[in-house]
Amino acid sequence: MTGIEIALIASVAISAASAMAAGAQASTTSKYNAAVSDRRAENAKKKAAFDESRFRESARDLISSQRAAAAGGGGLLEGSSMEVLLDTVEDAELDALAIRYSGSIEASEHASAAGMSRLQGRQAQSRALMGAGAAVLKGGVGLNKEGSFDPGGTFGRTPSYPDNAL
Repeated sequence: MTGIEIALIASVAISAASAMAAGAQASTTSKYNAAVSDRRAENAKKKAAFDESRFRESARDLISSQRAAAAGGGGLLEGSSMEVLLDTVEDAELDALAIRYSGSIEASEHASAAGMSRLQGRQAQSRALMGAGAAVLKGGVGLNKEGSFDPGGTFGRTPSYPDNAL
């Protein structure tokens, strides 16, 4: 085996290994990004639950204050004071549900990003495998059937060109 043939084989091996290494690195990065997005999704859920709980607590305090004010004024919870209290309860519930919904939307966005990162990692691995295979096939073109160097890749045949090729 000549030095050129050894260099060709080494070049093919390095190209294939480089393609696989690049794919492995891209896959690792994608897995990391997916894990970060998963954590963000979980944190968004927890934060929304906490914010909702805090808001409901504040709303209960406000409603208690309204009841106390109505009772302190000698009034019963009827008429306009009852309407104000019911409006407060209704608004508080809608706001609490909006906080929950906002958190679930944010969590869904992060979960989608995690799924996309995982998909990109799998695609990177597939591209790496195809790149490595292409490097091996491309390098094989330079060897003839007997394994000797054949720079034209013609396998012992003289290439023929049509007369009007040039």
